[in-house]
Amino acid sequence: KEKNKLYKQIEMLIEKAGDTNITTTNNIQINSYGQEDMSYITEKMLNRLVVHPNTMIADLVKLTHFHKDHPENTNLKITNIKSKYLKVFSKGKWTLQNKDYVIDNILTMKSNILEEHFDDKCKETIPEHQQNRFNNFIEVLDEEPTLQKKIKDNIALTIVNNSC
Repeated sequence: KEKNKLYKQIEMLIEKAGDTNITTTNNIQINSYGQEDMSYITEKMLNRLVVHPNTMIADLVKLTHFHKDHPENTNLKITNIKSKYLKVFSKGKWTLQNKDYVIDNILTMKSNILEEHFDDKCKETIPEHQQNRFNNFIEVLDEEPTLQKKIKDNIALTIVNNSC
């Protein structure tokens, strides 16, 4: 009798669970490229970036465009690493744009953000050797094509690795 009672209860539970369809819909409004919301990026985050000049630009790209809590900024995609194009979300739609041009633009924008932050907020607060390393990096970045290529490759890899 007890077994039959348990079987009936199990059947009722299975029926109830089978009748329930749980659907979760997340509507995310993607920001156009160049219009990302960076308000969540704190001074402390930027301070941590500037002390690692070789990776700071690619890290800022990841923090801006591929932050897990801010999918609305996921507006760049490289789906074919061999292609000379990447996908950019702008004005409500995805378009193909020249990968080199966009990555050059990203390099300029992100390095300007970091340079401005360094000059305005943390130049005097970080140790002198870190200040020198940052200043040397920025100076060489403007003049050294091999360093620019390395940084651009890191940006491209960041986009590829996060373009799922």
